[in-house]
Amino acid sequence: MGTSPQGRGRLIGRRLATRDVLLAEAIHREACSGPEHAFGDAHLTLLLRGAFEEVAGSWTRTMRPLSTSFSPPGLAHRDRVGRAGARLFTVWLGRSLADEFLLPSAFWQAPQQWESAAVALPLLRLYTELANTPESLDPLAVEDRLALLLETIHAPGHIRETRRPRWVDGARERITDCAAAPPRIVDLAREAGVHPVHFSRTFRQFVGVRPAEYRTRARVAAGCRLAASTSLPLSQVALAVGFADQSHMTRAFARVLGVAPAAYRTLLSD
Repeated sequence: MGTSPQGRGRLIGRRLATRDVLLAEAIHREACSGPEHAFGDAHLTLLLRGAFEEVAGSWTRTMRPLSTSFSPPGLAHRDRVGRAGARLFTVWLGRSLADEFLLPSAFWQAPQQWESAAVALPLLRLYTELANTPESLDPLAVEDRLALLLETIHAPGHIRETRRPRWVDGARERITDCAAAPPRIVDLAREAGVHPVHFSRTFRQFVGVRPAEYRTRARVAAGCRLAASTSLPLSQVALAVGFADQSHMTRAFARVLGVAPAAYRTLLSD
């Protein structure tokens, strides 16, 4: 999976790779201009700070903080970093995932740029999760965030279901039964016979939350049952129900229930 070329004053920041997605932060400490290059993978880039330009042929794409851009595979271009440097966050899409998410639409065959906060904020949320809670970013969560972003930018087909599709309940069961290691969004969408963005949007329409949040709630529910019915240490409970560690489970309990796992266990023991 592609990454930007090393340049003078450039640092590789936070990184996380799932099967088909690479999240990568790049920090340029000073102005620079690189040679023309092209990448084999499609990618979305969010400029977090500084000034950044991409030059391709006769056009120049100028980005300011919280600008977002999309580059299709094979786009030949040169990068220019402004005098104050630049900090960028890029989401690289492996070829197989891009085939599922992007290729059905000609929209994604050309470079794009957005200044809209509606586009920037989902990417910024992904960046803050990478910085603060990387353990929460498994393939299902990353693909769910990606589906939300692509729905905001360009929803393929944009068909809203008027009746609850049968596959919604099947997907719920699959996520609940496999809460510790849930199937990916692209796998669930393929089983349902729909586009991943349509799958994620329709799941939220009829269930009330997105697939990743539903998975978190399923894990919290499983943790509640195990904490109440066994004397297992909470660190083992967390791993048994699919959390990365006890602190990951504690944050999820606090968000979903407003109480920590230890306090929940104590509450039921009184």
